[in-house]
Amino acid sequence: MEKKKNPALIAIIVIIVLLVILGGVFAYLYFCTDILKTDRQAFAKYVMQIGDSKSNSSETMQSYENKKLTTAYTNSGSFTATTQKLSNSLSGTEAMIMNAILEYGNNANITFSGRVDSKSKKVEQDISINYNDSVSLPFKYKQDGDIYGVQADFITPNYISVENNNLKELFQKLGATDVSEIPNKIEVQEIQSLNFTEEELDYIKENYVLPIFEGFNDENFSKVENSDGSVSYVLKTTVSEIVNVEKSLLEKLSTDTKMLDKINAIIAELSGDSSNAITSEDIQSILDNWDSTTSQDVNDMELEISVTQNKGKTNKLEISTNGLIIEMLFNTSDSEVSTTVNIELMNVLNISTEIKYANINTDSVTESMNVNMNITGVMDTKYSFNNTINFDNSINIEGFGTNNIVLNNYQGTQIENFVTQVAMAVVQKNSEQMQQLQFPEELGNPMLMWFVAPVMIPMYENSNSMLDRAEQAQEAYEQDALETEQMVTNTEAYLDEVLNRMNVN
Repeated sequence: MEKKKNPALIAIIVIIVLLVILGGVFAYLYFCTDILKTDRQAFAKYVMQIGDSKSNSSETMQSYENKKLTTAYTNSGSFTATTQKLSNSLSGTEAMIMNAILEYGNNANITFSGRVDSKSKKVEQDISINYNDSVSLPFKYKQDGDIYGVQADFITPNYISVENNNLKELFQKLGATDVSEIPNKIEVQEIQSLNFTEEELDYIKENYVLPIFEGFNDENFSKVENSDGSVSYVLKTTVSEIVNVEKSLLEKLSTDTKMLDKINAIIAELSGDSSNAITSEDIQSILDNWDSTTSQDVNDMELEISVTQNKGKTNKLEISTNGLIIEMLFNTSDSEVSTTVNIELMNVLNISTEIKYANINTDSVTESMNVNMNITGVMDTKYSFNNTINFDNSINIEGFGTNNIVLNNYQGTQIENFVTQVAMAVVQKNSEQMQQLQFPEELGNPMLMWFVAPVMIPMYENSNSMLDRAEQAQEAYEQDALETEQMVTNTEAYLDEVLNRMNVN
């Protein structure tokens, strides 16, 4: 006879199964989508995704860096810098000189190529400073273990090198009397205290990261659906509200011995001195004096932070306040990782930096960094670095051999005399090449324009010309009219001399 099934038991089993399924659905919706998240929770999720070591971009970059440390490769690349003057306020002699100097700098570049075997601590590079198509300064760089050297034909056919060992003795030979702070060997050491356990990371997240977002009201957060399908989560707040959050975190830290011990361990290892430890009293002193150091105008300043995600991946973070906009763009795919930071100040100054790794999942990777600085209507400067990496474990890099002058092996007077001779040879070579270029020697070298021009152009654009300033001086000091007139004459004569030397028509 067939046994009857218990209807109540069946009902309970069905309910349990449904609850399990429903729980799984809710878990999926919460952890894998943003449907059940508040705007605050979604904002926190995608902001924290930026610094997540387990994100796709972090894991891809870590894998690439590990490959560079364990696999030999060839490389080739260049560095260039160009500045364009956007304003026509300068005229005549000044304009011709400025344009000529900029052209010298814009024509210069640095190229390099070589081989690297980090695992064996061997590197060789051919480097060339190119002033134009016919004038260049080539030299070589080599590393073999702890010995680092450079070689240039105009100095010597041998490498001039330094061994990264017994550095105290080397500096004593060069006249140093106190070498107590100089290490015998310069090494990149891992800061052990900066290694956080999973438990420590969870503790920081729960006690110091999540409370940041919880310190703002729900009304501060909003959601914006963009036309490209991405979604932005926005936090609108004031400096005063941010300060209140910071204060609450510091108050918690002042009594958190676990976190203070971790911070002080990092400080001690970085500085080598445990006397710089932060105490609860130090934090309380900061809190007591905080209000007296912040003006009301600053406290009332509004701030907007927007984090944007597309298909669950953070691709943009933007911070804006009072004419300042900071934008960070993130792009990660199977073959490319890039980060771009754009800074805009008062619609006048724009700085953009892009770091990109292309074809990162292959044996031929291109690393590049481009920096663009623009002052509206005044100037535009671009710096560009690129380096192509080709992995090849069959690479063999030879050592220095016998053609190597290791400075550590000589006496102090020998080293000083030799270095003086090398310096004189470099100065003489630069002088010869500047004459070939017809570049004014008093300006040093065209490559200086890479860094001087972005400062020099705005300075001239925001002031009158040299001759105008001389005329203003004449009006201010009428009693010295003859002296002022002579100053103008001397200025004009100098400018004419520079023009003739550069053959500027």
